[in-house]
Amino acid sequence: MQLTCLLTWVLTVPVAGLVTSKVTHTSGPQAQVQAVGATPSKVPPLAGRGFAVVAAHHNEDIRWLSRLANRCTNCEVYIYTSSHARASADFNSTRGKIREVPNVGREWGKFLRFIVDEYPALERSNASVAFVHAHQHANSIDDCERGDMESVLWHWTEGVPDDKLSFFHGYHVEVPYGDPTPYDIGLLLLNTWKQLFQDLGAVPKVLEKDGETKLLDLPCIAGAEFALLAQQIARRPRAFYDGLVQWLDTRAPALAPDPIAARSGRYSLGDDFDYIAGSMLEVMANRMFGPGYIRPQPKMDTERPARLHCRSA
Repeated sequence: MQLTCLLTWVLTVPVAGLVTSKVTHTSGPQAQVQAVGATPSKVPPLAGRGFAVVAAHHNEDIRWLSRLANRCTNCEVYIYTSSHARASADFNSTRGKIREVPNVGREWGKFLRFIVDEYPALERSNASVAFVHAHQHANSIDDCERGDMESVLWHWTEGVPDDKLSFFHGYHVEVPYGDPTPYDIGLLLLNTWKQLFQDLGAVPKVLEKDGETKLLDLPCIAGAEFALLAQQIARRPRAFYDGLVQWLDTRAPALAPDPIAARSGRYSLGDDFDYIAGSMLEVMANRMFGPGYIRPQPKMDTERPARLHCRSA
């Protein structure tokens, strides 16, 4: 499925040196890009930086990203936000960009928008790219290991193998099939594979474990924040990422409800589409960009010791 997006950029400069943009994404059958400024071939990829940070923002305090951008001279920070006004109130750096996009698919709607917007640059860049949430500290039991991102993020590329996808935190998981608790993610992946994921190879097989449990033959790492080389992203065709963006925007193909879960009344795929779609994409990250591994936390910035702010399990 080769679907594309029409991008219209309106560039503004609310503070000296900070480039911000409101990006209106309109679905369309043909790809067109309208931009203000120099032609892409004359612009250094990813602003000529060696490290790009892509932050998925909603209403988090992102002053820490301003400090990071101002301090890291080889970094470019991209704030993909559901509210340009909220983001621009906190972020102020000459090494950053703010782009307002639809709030779909959890963080993945914003990560994928960056890939589509910057795909020509990703093809030409040797930079590392980190995809992160916009909160500075851990805020749930799912990301307690991430620490203070302002302290660890700019050390993250030290010693990273060129061919590896590096997860900031997470754990290895097996994808269940036939278990609708709360939804059957294995079934949903198989049902949408040919429309969404055929560029990633053959449809995973269903395996039996212990004679009862069924799993997909799909090695995964559960972790929504990760780093990799720009050219690893560009290994997949632009149309693949366009198709995923289109899916999140239009909810087509639809996620057919599992009959057992539908009868139980435990959830509604329509109401929970963004959460479920984002969860499916998180599971697929290792297949899209990997092979990956969970990297031990690097050394901390001694000027800003790490803190963990986690809720009790």
